[in-house]
Amino acid sequence: MKKFGLHTLLAGLCLFAFSCNEEEPQDAVTPSSSKEITAAGGIKPNGSSLETSASKMIQGQDLASTSGSCTLIDFNSLTSGLLAPGAFAAQGVSITTGPNGTTGSVSVLSGFNLNGCGGPSLQTIPFTGPSVLFNFSEPVISVSLTSGDFAGDEDVITVRAYSGENAGGTVLASQTMTLASGLIKCLQFYLEASGIRSVEVTSAGIFPNSVFVDNLEFCLNEDTDSDGVNDDEDNCPSLSNPGQENNDGDGLGDACDPDDDNDGVLDASDNCPMLANADQLDTDGDGQGNACDADDDNDGVVDAQDCDPLSAKNDKVLICHKGQTLCVAQSAVKAHLAHGDEVGACGN
Repeated sequence: MKKFGLHTLLAGLCLFAFSCNEEEPQDAVTPSSSKEITAAGGIKPNGSSLETSASKMIQGQDLASTSGSCTLIDFNSLTSGLLAPGAFAAQGVSITTGPNGTTGSVSVLSGFNLNGCGGPSLQTIPFTGPSVLFNFSEPVISVSLTSGDFAGDEDVITVRAYSGENAGGTVLASQTMTLASGLIKCLQFYLEASGIRSVEVTSAGIFPNSVFVDNLEFCLNEDTDSDGVNDDEDNCPSLSNPGQENNDGDGLGDACDPDDDNDGVLDASDNCPMLANADQLDTDGDGQGNACDADDDNDGVVDAQDCDPLSAKNDKVLICHKGQTLCVAQSAVKAHLAHGDEVGACGN
């Protein structure tokens, strides 16, 4: 009976708040730039407080701000009422009810501020049943939001990210948290994946989908170096390398890898920067290591045809004569070739 009484009271207050403000749909504002990328809920990744620059003031608070490729929307800055169609189109997101819930609409509820969250916040009409859905106009790589549940029963809140709009395609990421019975508080959700097009917030409990959302942050996939490869897939995100060459397969592209052959010797001092040779052996001292030098003794005969590839004193050439490998003087090579012999050891 306690749960039912709490829910009835909250639902009544919600309906009262909605009926007072439905005639004033809330429009969004154009975001402005700030210097630091922040996480949802006003907390940066390092735990310090959120600072944004206002683009327009609504009741004295910032509504939305951008930071680099990320946009933060604070629903606490809205007054009660239904969201106008396309309210946040300028920010690159549309907000509606999702397919994994009942039919309804999205509004903003004010009047509750329980445990530091819950009002004003994004809420559905009716109070339970509909889920909250965010569709993004461009693929995003991360979504963070603050959510909770008003009903007071034990609720399991799940946030899922999808590859398609309207919770379609495949589930790219999901996060589930449980609120104990009687607790009304904020939970921080964070999802990260490449190509997120929609996110749906649902809850399971006696009163399903009785969730609210306080704020939302999403980050677009940037191409910092303008090489046609998005940062989350770019092996040198700050240095243009459209070919994405990666000689040693270590995940760091050749354009920005200080050791392209991963032999422990930095490219700047490596005598074979693209071929592993930790010993840096250089027989002829020509600055090119044996591992990548075609003529290790620098006698004018390439190693593959040299009778003694590591001795400049022996400049004879390997010849395959009637199935037998011979070493002949360079001056005799032409005559052997005229008789059908081949340069190099037999069987190569």
